[in-house]
Amino acid sequence: NGSGTVFVEARNGFNGELVSSWNGAFIGSAYNCVFVEGLLYVVGYIYVSEASRWFVALFYPNLTLIGYRFSYYRSHAIAITAYDQFVYVVGFSGVDNTDDVEWIVEMIPVGGLNASKIYRSNPSIGGGDVATCVGVNPVTSHIWVVGLNAERRNWRVEVLSRDLKRISSLDLDIYEYPYALAFDLNGNGYIAGVSNVVKVSKDLKVVKWVNIPGTFTRASVVNNGLIVVSNIKSFEGLSRHYITIFNTDLDLVYEICLSCDLTYSANLVHGAMYLDDSVVYTAGSLKIGSGSKYVPQADVISEVYAIKLHIDALSRLTPIPLTATTQQEEGHPPTLIVTMMAIALCIMALSILYKRRKAIDTNKKQKSMLFTFMKLKAL
Repeated sequence: NGSGTVFVEARNGFNGELVSSWNGAFIGSAYNCVFVEGLLYVVGYIYVSEASRWFVALFYPNLTLIGYRFSYYRSHAIAITAYDQFVYVVGFSGVDNTDDVEWIVEMIPVGGLNASKIYRSNPSIGGGDVATCVGVNPVTSHIWVVGLNAERRNWRVEVLSRDLKRISSLDLDIYEYPYALAFDLNGNGYIAGVSNVVKVSKDLKVVKWVNIPGTFTRASVVNNGLIVVSNIKSFEGLSRHYITIFNTDLDLVYEICLSCDLTYSANLVHGAMYLDDSVVYTAGSLKIGSGSKYVPQADVISEVYAIKLHIDALSRLTPIPLTATTQQEEGHPPTLIVTMMAIALCIMALSILYKRRKAIDTNKKQKSMLFTFMKLKAL
């Protein structure tokens, strides 16, 4: 929040009204969360003794704190998923007293806070390796961990067994960070990040990739449509929230801007998308003008968006031809050098916050196509 401390809010999914909240006395940030067995896990980092520490907290649904744990030196817990009585948390941690940074994957029994198993990976000794997303393949039940190989500055996928033993790995020659991972029912993985979305088969073969402007930070597969949320550096020096929809062949189907009526830049890095029936929820923060400094009065300038997606409409839409983009099948994508705003993972903090603002005047074309677009507002 605006004072730099970790907080959690529960909001009504229909009208955005505040249901409950928790404010911790910790300087840091909450990155991601997951509900499992009636419990809420929240992960991120907090500052202890002038260093960032891996942070995992456990709540009841009313946001009563059950407990929390912080551990590792110079570390962030970035992403979390749940599967078969366990939650899996991924991120990064410093190695001893060196400048080296390695991947951390924790396996935590549901209902607990302590890891029963820990997996470490250090693809580039001496580099800043960061694991940014995790998911469970629905066909193989394997744990996919995706992140950055700092030495090569490229995307890396490591496939682990459910008890965190490495099975295989894949390095993708794509520059900069991957941020999102989703699976279809056939076990294909969709990895999204800076300017790229890649489809990878369950046996780690690259099926297809597309290079398209934007920083794609969240992904979810609905029927035959891949939904990707991106933060795009756009016109007039402002970054804009977009919802971009691909089919599972990675043909661009539709795109809508969520913040183009605002005079603020939008930020959307860590976090996840959540699906409830045909409704997609995603949250981000706003900052004044083209500057990079967050506005302290966060409740004045932050918003949560709710997009109602009509799933059946996806199959009726005609893919939009990708112009001025590169596509490749059955192979590794070439190195892509991206000249854009540098993203510092260790300081980025997403806040699910709200503000009062005017309603979006959705035009008739948007209403008749794919979305009903609404905004959750604090009253």
